[in-house]
Amino acid sequence: MKDRVTGKDFITAFVLGQEVLLRIGMAYKFLSRAFPMGRLNGDYVFGCVAAVGRLLGLSLEELQNAEGIISEMTQPHSAAMLQPITLIVRIHHGFVCQDSINACLLAKRGITGPREAVLSAPMGYLGFAKWETDPDALIKGLGERWETVTVMRKHYPCVVTSQAAVDGILGHMKQHNFKAEDIASIDITRRVHKAGGIANIDVTDTTSRARSAAIREAKYNPQTVPECQFSLPYAVAAAACNGDLFVDSYTPHAMARKDIRDLMTRVSEREDPNLPRRAATVTTVLKNGKKYSSECIYPKGHPKNPFTEEELVAKLKKCVPYSAYELNDAVVDSLVNSLLGLEKVDDVVSAVLKPLTPN
Repeated sequence: MKDRVTGKDFITAFVLGQEVLLRIGMAYKFLSRAFPMGRLNGDYVFGCVAAVGRLLGLSLEELQNAEGIISEMTQPHSAAMLQPITLIVRIHHGFVCQDSINACLLAKRGITGPREAVLSAPMGYLGFAKWETDPDALIKGLGERWETVTVMRKHYPCVVTSQAAVDGILGHMKQHNFKAEDIASIDITRRVHKAGGIANIDVTDTTSRARSAAIREAKYNPQTVPECQFSLPYAVAAAACNGDLFVDSYTPHAMARKDIRDLMTRVSEREDPNLPRRAATVTTVLKNGKKYSSECIYPKGHPKNPFTEEELVAKLKKCVPYSAYELNDAVVDSLVNSLLGLEKVDDVVSAVLKPLTPN
């Protein structure tokens, strides 16, 4: 075990874990095949084990055993957690982290796992797929092309497919100086990956019609926080009424506001499979007849529209009041300085974790 983890150690482990999970997701064809068929990210756990194993200083054999152990503790997660949307959406990542630490500690103690059947072997993770996978993606361009730099950071606390639409309506309001009460309608066009076979609903089938009605009900009449976070009409209407979309948009009072609920009924959605992923076209019509339309190809946080350092610091400080316990300005400033200079930090626990730990 390492006595301490430096900032460079931590960065190396993070990038390693991120790259592993992304490449496994690509090999599994998560976006193009798995998600549309109702499978979610079971591949996360392999990247997490790689990161933890790096931090713990596992040998190659120990790391192989840890990945083998975790392969027996995971499977592709189903979209059941999204239909209806439940709070497990928020905490299943915590189980991934917990299981990854346990797998690495077990391997460190000498427990062995199926080292030769983790990913591409007949009984490996990719074998769970009911479609053709792409094992070459695991190593193609390895060390030359970094998939980590293609990751998008979400700007708003809502599902990633709503980010561009929120950017669009807020951009219209800022540029043309109108208020939510001036809006007659908002039309969103976007490309959507639909989980659980929703894209193939047969409206002539009674079961499919009922399912479609339930999905629409959750979208236009969301009641819980997760339902509101996954609802495009709620995200767009709340952003317009508040001038922003943040944590306070999901309090019981905010979710019940009449102005937001009324505006939701005037938000419509269409799908354009030719739009790039994450992109959206937003058309806003005002009650006075004026019409504004714009295309948001790269929402804020996209690799081609990244946050600046100042914006990231501002977002962190905006989140501070919602901390589980109070953080004073000195602690926050110290944390910001440590994170911005993480590669120079000698002990991540002392510089980053302890200031966030209650006494």
